[in-house]
Amino acid sequence: MLTKEQEQEVQNLKAQYENGMLPYENYIEMKRAVMGADYKEDADAPAEAAQSAAAPPPVLPMMETLGAAPAPAAIKYNVRVDNKEIGVFDREVLFKMIEDGDIDKDAMVWQKNFDDWKTAVDVPELEDHFPASPPPGSKADKRRKAKEEAIRKEEERVKAEEQRKIDEKRKAEETKKRKEEEAALAEQQRKLDEVRKAEERRRAEEQRKADIQRRADEAEIKRIENQSRADEAARRRVQSEANRQYAAATAKTVIKTIFAVFFGLVFALTAGSLILSLVTYILTPGLIAMIIVFLVTAGLVFLFIFNLFKNRPIFTIILFTILVVVGVINGGIVQNLYSHIFLRLGELRNIENPIPGLISAPEKTGTVSGVSSLNLRDGPSTNHGIIKSLPEGTTVIITGEPENNFLPVKIKNADGSVSEGYIGSRYIIINE
Repeated sequence: MLTKEQEQEVQNLKAQYENGMLPYENYIEMKRAVMGADYKEDADAPAEAAQSAAAPPPVLPMMETLGAAPAPAAIKYNVRVDNKEIGVFDREVLFKMIEDGDIDKDAMVWQKNFDDWKTAVDVPELEDHFPASPPPGSKADKRRKAKEEAIRKEEERVKAEEQRKIDEKRKAEETKKRKEEEAALAEQQRKLDEVRKAEERRRAEEQRKADIQRRADEAEIKRIENQSRADEAARRRVQSEANRQYAAATAKTVIKTIFAVFFGLVFALTAGSLILSLVTYILTPGLIAMIIVFLVTAGLVFLFIFNLFKNRPIFTIILFTILVVVGVINGGIVQNLYSHIFLRLGELRNIENPIPGLISAPEKTGTVSGVSSLNLRDGPSTNHGIIKSLPEGTTVIITGEPENNFLPVKIKNADGSVSEGYIGSRYIIINE
């Protein structure tokens, strides 16, 4: 199947042949070269071609053939256009094709005297036949325009390809830059997320520690409050026991005092009776008996006082009974009461406090003054923690001596508990 360009070229060759510009042999060769495998004879082939093909070659006379010199062989050129051989042409036919623009300067030619193919313009005998520019509409002109168009298209294609490569490179760079920016933003966001998460973890850890510390403080406060209540309860129990013991000791002391007064009076009266007896009954048996009774009474009184202070109730009662009997024998209850009162007076001089430390000195108090609020701290410095704030006018109990300009104090809270700590001594007025 011929292309349009091949069909046009065949038509041009046929026109040249019909116009006498091409011999029939050249026309056939060029047509065969153009059509290739699609070549076929024309249906209206000229009669002379058929006659020449059917008729045998003319026979020349023997003499003419032997005597005539051979004619010089015509130079024929093989022509190749666009890397395709179009045929073999005589020099005159080739001149005509050059002048008509069927062959341009870039055509390749070869003849038997050439070592290799040459450009038509490089052959001296062909160079002068090339016009300055091919005739308009000629094959050479068309080929020139086609070449120019092909060159232009190739240049456009090259430019388009270069532009495409430039665009692809630019897009690739933009894509790479965008990806790098996205990666940088992602990395930055990741770092920000890590910082945020670390900060959240830190805050959560601080909150957890704060909660643990708060619960520990609350537990410590409750423990202190419970300890304070327990201490207060123990103090009240001790105070109650001390009061009970004090009451018992007081009652016991009153009873002992009564007995001492009674037996002192008995001893005094016995001694008076003895003196009266000495004055009245000098060297009489009654006086001797009185002296003996007095000595026995004095011994019994000594034993009574000894057992009384040794807290021996059984011996004390026995001795009391014996003293009463001796007093009656000695002349009456009055004498015995006198002697026992005397003995009890001696006992009272040696009575000691039955519960040491029960009667203590009054508490020393002070009042917050000169400041609207004073901090009660857990140590004698401003570096120690604050237990609570005391408003001006609060009364505190001073529990010790100043330390580093801080007084140890305790206060009673509204719920009955006691808080102990240290406050600045310069803001306390000591109550007289």
